[in-house]
Amino acid sequence: MKSIVKRYHATVVYWKDDTRFYVRVIIPCS
Repeated sequence: MKSIVKRYHATVVYWKDDTRFYVRVIIPCS
């Protein structure tokens, strides 16, 4: 899951796993 194809999709998955990743993924995916 290194390359994030879908920004929102990946963000939701990470959010369910870890809230910290959710914020971290949003910044670079912006």
